[in-house]
Amino acid sequence: MSGMLAADLFVEDPATAPERYDHLVGEQFDAFLRTGRRFSFLIGHPWILNTGLRLAVGTQAIADITLKVMGNLVDGQTPGAAGFVLNAADRLLALADPILRRTRA
Repeated sequence: MSGMLAADLFVEDPATAPERYDHLVGEQFDAFLRTGRRFSFLIGHPWILNTGLRLAVGTQAIADITLKVMGNLVDGQTPGAAGFVLNAADRLLALADPILRRTRA
């Protein structure tokens, strides 16, 4: 997606493409990348990973939400359970972020 964005911006105006690219990438992807970084800290803790996996596939409904979130098929604006889960996870991980950074396995 970021490559297509860069190409489109370059075609529109090569002189302003780098600055516009930085702004738009930040606007579109910062929250997603932040959440992904926080999840990566979690999987560095085996007991969190094992418990999370058991919960994530415990029922078909939860497995469907997990698939959507992990498959990048939702964002903070997505309606329904998957969008709610992503927003809730981002808020919870924001609170846990300082601890996760210090205790990475």
